[in-house]
Amino acid sequence: MKTIQILFSLILLLAATAFADYEETRNLNLSAEDIEELKIDCGAGYLQISAVEGLTAIEVEAEIYVEGMRRSKAENFVEDNLNLSLRERRKTARLISTFDHSGFSFGLFSGFKSAGVNLSIRVPKHLILDIDDGSGDIIIENAGNDIDIDDGSGDIEIENLTGRLDISDGSGEIRLIDITGNIRLEDGSGEIILNNIKGNISLDDGSGDVEIEQVIGSIELDDGSGEIDAFEIDGDFFIDDGSGNIDIENITGDVEIDDGSGNMEVDGIGGTVIVDDGSGNIRIDDVKGDVEIIDDDS
Repeated sequence: MKTIQILFSLILLLAATAFADYEETRNLNLSAEDIEELKIDCGAGYLQISAVEGLTAIEVEAEIYVEGMRRSKAENFVEDNLNLSLRERRKTARLISTFDHSGFSFGLFSGFKSAGVNLSIRVPKHLILDIDDGSGDIIIENAGNDIDIDDGSGDIEIENLTGRLDISDGSGEIRLIDITGNIRLEDGSGEIILNNIKGNISLDDGSGDVEIEQVIGSIELDDGSGEIDAFEIDGDFFIDDGSGNIDIENITGDVEIDDGSGNMEVDGIGGTVIVDDGSGNIRIDDVKGDVEIIDDDS
């Protein structure tokens, strides 16, 4: 019995050695003279973008990885399947980072195979960013122009942006902090956190908690499920909510809530409050305008 265990352990060790991870780093650079926009088409892997005032080039560090494939085979796989390029056309730079075939399988002797590219990018602050991302986390810092993101899965964090922000996201946590510009966000699932926003917000959320704090601008929120917490909003607030508790405080404008189910606390409202409530407890306090409650159970 002990002999069998030893043989099995050796087999596992040999398999792990044979299918060790492969990594390679490549650097891409492109002069940003006359470039107004950067389009990014990327597959699996994280994406980190830092905008730098006065930078005159687009600088890309691409960390290529292949998991569960011996080195010689991985090198051939990368050579045959990786699309990695940074080119300019008509004042637009385009970065492509995808694999033609990044399939995966699992087996004792076939191994688990996956491939992707982690991207760390430095760009001039003035560039417009247009991102089409497959999977992996996205982090963007200090951008000074509009951003469009179409993302499959993975967390998104954007901090210190001056410009319009448009996000279509499948799943993953979203954190937007210190944004000056209007925001349109369409999210499938995952927690959403917005803090210190100067601009109007349009948010369509499937599921997951929503936390909003310190906003100068009006908010339209269409939420499927999850708790909603909002504080210190200088503007109007309109909520269409399926289920989940709602807690909003210190809103200077009008508040309208169409609520399916869940408890509700509304406090410190500068305008009128209109609530169409399905089910759940309601507490409304310190409202300067009129209050109207429509109870669907009545």
